[in-house]
Amino acid sequence: MHIEKLARTHTIKGFDCGVAPLNQYLHRYALQNQKKDGARTWVGISDNNIVGY
Repeated sequence: MHIEKLARTHTIKGFDCGVAPLNQYLHRYALQNQKKDGARTWVGISDNNIVGY
């Protein structure tokens, strides 16, 4: 596993951590906040899949 800053090239569609508000943030707001310099999201990548953030 390695850590990367979230980018549009990452596929987040299949990510589900089991906690609805955290899933919602990643799917709806993480990239928007990053684009506006409001936050940075780092993701754990394993086998080209997001496994955590």
